Parts: sequence; C-alpha cells; structure tokens
Amino acid sequence: MKQKTGLKVGILFFILLIFGTVMFSTFIEQNVENMISHKGIVNAAATNIKLSNYQLSLGIGETYKLTANQAVTWNSSAASIAATDQYGNITGVSKGIAPITAYANGAVKSCKVTVKSAPQSVKLSKSVITLGVGESYKLTSIIPANTAAAVRTFRTSNSKIIKMTRTDWIGEFKAVGTGTAWVTVRLYNGKEASCRINVKKQPEKVSLDKSSVSLGVGESYKLSALLPENTASSVRTFRTRSSKIIKMTRTDWVGEFKAVSTGTAWVTVRLYNGKEASCKINVKAAPQSVRMNYSSLTLGKGESFKLSAVIPDKTASSLRTFSSSDSSIIKMTKTNWVGELRAVGTGTAWVYVRLYNGKQANCKITVKPAPTSVSLDKSIIYLKSGEKSKLNVTLPANTFSRSVIFRSSDSRVLKMTKTDGTAEFTAVSDGTAWVTVRLFNGIEKSCKVIVGNKHIIENRNGVTYIDGVLVVNKTYSLPKSYGSGLNSTALAAFNSMASDASKDGIYLNIVSGYRSYETQSYLYESYCARSGKQEADRFSARPGHSEHQTGLAMDINSVYDSFADTAEAKWLANNCWKYGFIIRYPKGKENITGYKYESWHIRYVGKELAKVLTQSGQTLEEYFGITSVYSY
Repeated sequence: MKQKTGLKVGILFFILLIFGTVMFSTFIEQNVENMISHKGIVNAAATNIKLSNYQLSLGIGETYKLTANQAVTWNSSAASIAATDQYGNITGVSKGIAPITAYANGAVKSCKVTVKSAPQSVKLSKSVITLGVGESYKLTSIIPANTAAAVRTFRTSNSKIIKMTRTDWIGEFKAVGTGTAWVTVRLYNGKEASCRINVKKQPEKVSLDKSSVSLGVGESYKLSALLPENTASSVRTFRTRSSKIIKMTRTDWVGEFKAVSTGTAWVTVRLYNGKEASCKINVKAAPQSVRMNYSSLTLGKGESFKLSAVIPDKTASSLRTFSSSDSSIIKMTKTNWVGELRAVGTGTAWVYVRLYNGKQANCKITVKPAPTSVSLDKSIIYLKSGEKSKLNVTLPANTFSRSVIFRSSDSRVLKMTKTDGTAEFTAVSDGTAWVTVRLFNGIEKSCKVIVGNKHIIENRNGVTYIDGVLVVNKTYSLPKSYGSGLNSTALAAFNSMASDASKDGIYLNIVSGYRSYETQSYLYESYCARSGKQEADRFSARPGHSEHQTGLAMDINSVYDSFADTAEAKWLANNCWKYGFIIRYPKGKENITGYKYESWHIRYVGKELAKVLTQSGQTLEEYFGITSVYSY
C-alpha cells in the first residue's frame, strides 16, 4: 500500500516538474526584456539595443525597413499581419497589430506595427503657395482615415526654383529662384498629390492697411500686411509689446487683436526676411451713446446721401455699421464707418448705425418723387461791378432734391459766394455769365447775368425793360393790350407785408391796383376836365404810361395828401423795401419822376433793387439814368 502511494506521489511530482519547466521557459521568453531591465540577468552590451522606430503604421502591401544599432535577429509574432525578413524589412500583410521583435545576446526590443488599409488618395496641406525668394516652407501630406503609409516621399519639379531640404514624411524646401514649380508627395502605392509654388521677389518693404487706428475698450480689430507688387512673403507674423493695452488673438498672416485698456500701443508685422511695419493703436473709453449727423432728412427718388456717426469726446469705436429698415426705399451702398445710401423708392425708412458695443442711433428718411423740372425766381439779372445778387429755386409740388448746386459759367465775370441750396454771387467785371442750378438727377435751369456800368435797355413786344426791370413813366409807355391783373408775385409780397404790419398795429389795404389802358384813359380825361391838362399831368398818367397797367403798382389805404402824416404811411416808407416795394414818387423828386409826391403809391421791383434804391435815396429814373418826359 505504501509502495503504491509512493508511486503516485512520484508520478505527480514528475508531472509538476515538466509543467513548471514549460511555464518557466514561456515566462522567460515573453518577459525577457523586463528581466533584462529589472533583474540584470544579461550582460551590459545586450541592454543597448536601439531601434529606428518603436511604433509604426503601415498600409497593406507597404514595406518599411527597421534598423537597429547592432546586429539583431528579427521576428514577427503575427506574420499574417506584418511579416519581416532577416534584414528588418517589414511588410504589411493584413489589417491588425503585430509586434516585431529584435533579439541580440539574450536582449529584446520590440516595435509595435499597426497595419491599416492602403490609402486610395492623398492630398497636401496646401494646394497653392506663394513665397518670396529665400523663404522656407513645410508641407505635410494627408491621407484618408483608417489608412496608413509610412513612406511619403517629396520631390520638386524644378530645383532652380525650389530646393528640397527634407523629402521624407514631410516636405521641407526653400524658394531659391522666381517662377513656378510643383512639389509632389508620392506614397508607397504610387498615389500622388502636388502643390503649386509661385515664387516672387522678396519684398524690400512692408506696410499695413492702416497706419493708425482708434478703438474703444473691448473692441476687436484686424490688420493686414501689404507688399510691393510682384513680391511675396508667406510668413507675416504680428506682435505687440503692450499686451496690457492690446491682446493679440491671431498673429499669423493677419493680425487680430482686442483692445483691453486705454492707452497707446503698436502692432508690428514681420516678414520672413526681417522687414517690418507698425500701426499705432489708440485705445479710448467705450462710447456710451451715439447719434447721427442728421436725425431726419428728405431725399428725391434716385438721390444718394452719406450719413456719419457722432460719438462722445474721448471715446472711440472703429466699428460703425449702418443698415436700412427697408431696402425697397433706402438701399445701403456702404455700411462700414459711414452710411452711404441711395433712395430707390418713395416712402419712409430708417437708417440705423450700430457700434461694436451695441450702442445704436437712427435717422428717419422720407423719399419723395424726383423733380422733372426746376425754375428760378429770375431769368435775367443786370448788375454793376461789385454788386451782389442771389437766386432761389422752385420745384414742382410733392417732389424733392436735396442736392441743389449752383455754378457760374465765367468766374471772371461772376464770383459765386454760395452755391448750395440758394445762389449768392458778386459781379466782378463787365461781361455776361450764366448762373446754372443743377439737381441730383441732372435737371438744370439757368439765369443770364449781365454785368456792366451801362444799363441795358431792351424793348420786348413794345414793353421797355432796363436791366430786366419793367419801366413805365412819361418817357416809356406800354402797349394798349398789355396787362390783365395784379402780378402774383407782387400781390404775395403785399400780403406778407400787410400781415407783418398788422403785428405792429398797422393795417394796410389796396385801394387801387391793376388798371387797364381803358380805365386809365377814363380817369386821366376826367382829371383833365376837372383840373386842366397841365395839373392833371402832375398826378395822373396818360393812357399807356400808368404803372398801374403793369400790375406791379398799388395805391395803399388812401390817395389823399393827408395820408403822408399817418402812422401807416410812415410804416410803409420805412419798411416796404423789405418786401420788394419802393415809394415810387418820393417827396422832392417831382422834377425827376414827373409826378408829385405820392406817399401811398408803391411799386414792386424786387427785394434787391428795392434795398439799393431805398438806401441810396434814388428813384428808378436816377438809378437807370433815364428821363420821365412826354414827347407829345
């Protein structure tokens, strides 16, 4: 019984011995590297195995050579995934992971090889690059996800233009001559991609798109570098030395930054060849309000205009963005910094401006139809050298043109002193010039201006005009058929004068206005019958010689001499010139005008001439140098 028990124990011991030996052997093989490094079992020389790669990704079908710093034996633990020969040439066979092991003198080093699908395409990090001569650049290749290619070889099509300085895995090169060349990457399986390299001269200088900028705290901005024509620099690096004022948020190619506190800073760009340029950045407080230069305005359809934003002193906002509430009425043609716009439809729209910090303002714009014509208040003006005059425009009802610009055809004759809205000008020398008004849509109207010390007398259909002023007296007559009523301009001027006079407690009314030739003939004949012809000629005009027939003359309140002592007569004498009237037959001028003093008789001649005559004390006869004497 004891013998059988001993036999069983012996057999069990033998089995355990064999199993332990096998397990120990496996343990040693699989963990020899660990034993070498941690237990010091092998000699010192064996611990210095170094491989060219410890991790490697290959595409199926790709071969890559691993190298070691000493003679080794290569082995693949999964040859169906990655196979190796005795020289360390590793070939990707199928997708997966396979350790490649190098043995030498009992030491082991491994490289983890991952095999992926072969790439069916490849592209480069850039398809086109422009460089300056002397500039270096680096291209990388990109392959589809879940594919691999350890071999990526770069080459150039022209080494006189592009000199390769690294050709494996990444393409590093230097531009050595002007022209165009191609840099191409090739994978192990023949797939290729190329980048076109344009090489230009190196820039001798650089500038920025702004030399100075004012920003508000919290505002962001972007600067761009400008190079001379036919030069290039791929490297454009931006920096600031005042990061407490300006914080850079992008420094390559463009300079993007944010103003973080008030003060002055410089942003500098540097090219690959050391050329630099700087921009001065003034940072001010953020504006707490904004307004436009107009809160409302009116335009004609088709008219253009420009709005600007106004912010408080000692604040800044480089960003000022304009927009329209209705593009069918107002179309914006420029929206940054200034608001340039065009009225494209009639109606009302709002234009808004917005700053970087959200502050806003608006302008109400009313658009009316464009005028199809324009008229001036005078068609001809006569001036002496040194005299001044002006013109006003009238547009058709319910039309508008903000742009009303005047010009002189000859500045040697007529000098413009105001050209916008109304025309004001001064006669500088004898001659003839035209003053022309032009609206935004090209509609024009002109007034002839004759400058000379001699008055120009014209006869138009039997009516005498001197320097454009209708003249009727004992010398100059009117045709029997002339006239049909009070002149509308003269009547409007009287109504305005009467309204203003009433505010002073003076009440004016017309007792005699327009008279026809026939009416004047009747009156004159009755005065002759009553007082005799010689006496009648002192206060009554013969038919065809009466100013009343022109529609420009009026008798005010009374036709009796006693009127001269009234408050109304005195107010009239002192103020009528302001409305374009003169006392036609003043006191003490009977031998000049041919008529006795009539304090009630006023004549409309226009404000300019009325002012000249009143201030000089002259009559029309004296001013024009004419007589007033019957020839029969």
